[in-house]
Amino acid sequence: MNNREKISTIILLISGFVLLVFSLLELFSSVATNQNNLISMGYFVLFLLLSSKYKNIYKNKFLMIIFYVVVVLRLVVFFLKLI
Repeated sequence: MNNREKISTIILLISGFVLLVFSLLELFSSVATNQNNLISMGYFVLFLLLSSKYKNIYKNKFLMIIFYVVVVLRLVVFFLKLI
């Protein structure tokens, strides 16, 4: 792992954790609803771009766990808004 890959992994970890907290707040208390959509789109685009450039990002288990939890939470929030 080079320095750029380590920095991109740290950025994805921090932004994923922030998005996870925002998604939980939105799920339980309807806080930060408009900003959370922009943050989540930015996170997913950033994840796709960085994972296409650095293939070792998929090997970081903690990063992938946060990514999958964020995806599931965003889907739950989306479907609960439809109801």
